[in-house]
Amino acid sequence: MLHVLACIAFLGLPVFTAPPNNDNVLSDIRTYKEIFGCALTIIFFYVNYYFLIPQYYFTKKYVSFGVCVALGFILVTALPNIFFQIDYSGPHHMNEHMHGPFMGGPPHHHRGTISMIFVHAAHNLLQFMMIFFLSLFMKINTRFKTVQKEKISSELSYLKSQINPHFLFNTLNSIYSLSVTRSDKTSGAIVALSGMMRYMLSEADKEKVSLERELEYIRSYIDLQASRFGNTLDLSLTIEGSSEHKQIAPLLLISFIENAFKYGVNPEEPSKISIEINVYGDELMFRITNNKVHIDTADVTQTGIGVENTTSRLNLLYPAKHNISITEDDKEYSVLLILKLT
Repeated sequence: MLHVLACIAFLGLPVFTAPPNNDNVLSDIRTYKEIFGCALTIIFFYVNYYFLIPQYYFTKKYVSFGVCVALGFILVTALPNIFFQIDYSGPHHMNEHMHGPFMGGPPHHHRGTISMIFVHAAHNLLQFMMIFFLSLFMKINTRFKTVQKEKISSELSYLKSQINPHFLFNTLNSIYSLSVTRSDKTSGAIVALSGMMRYMLSEADKEKVSLERELEYIRSYIDLQASRFGNTLDLSLTIEGSSEHKQIAPLLLISFIENAFKYGVNPEEPSKISIEINVYGDELMFRITNNKVHIDTADVTQTGIGVENTTSRLNLLYPAKHNISITEDDKEYSVLLILKLT
């Protein structure tokens, strides 16, 4: 629709920019010549935008591109003069001009005609170059946005491919621990894992998911981990506010929670994890704090992989719409995330 309005406005330029003393602008052949020239310029714009730039400019065939643009200018300039032959010397000297300087007519009429043709050509060149650079800028800008979008999409796919196996590995470890102790909770944990994997397969590739379903997924994960550690873990989960009709990028918060359970829990030490999720209007506040406990040095190099990935996803999906603060001291590790959901 915007392109249609722009084309109509461009075609109307000869009428709107006609001299104020021209009372018969719509019956003046010069007006129709200008409109025809504008129509040819519009055609060149789309030929350049959809064909010349992709086929020659982006493939670095600059000579061919330059030749095609030059031919385009010649056609846009010449065709109106071929179809609409105008006597630039004016109606008072029409007969004299038709004879020309070599037929006995005054030579200054011929010079005036040549001068008007050059002025007309210069005007066409300015108009043509404006349209040429506009189409070039728009195409380059569109291509840049497309490349950026593809880059973001590929990066998100890579980050998700890292998050999912990491989650599965941790959860299977939890279920294995239950099975070793022959816990009655093992079958329930397998069913919970099945539901979580179903959610990941159906929702993980979506740009946004229901916040309610995401919170349900988080609850399932926490229940699964809580069944593994039992009374050895001081765990609290608080969810406040309304999550109805809210959406969030899938699997965005789970990495922080995974990190807390993997590196903040040791059955032989006092372990505590506190999770708060508050939804106020379109803003979500997520806070998680865990004690620092002794972990196997073989696992230290893997610490924070999920957190780094989630931080990268936040920068890609919520630029200027989130604020994250990660603090730690000798005893605690804490993450505070403020997220605009819209």
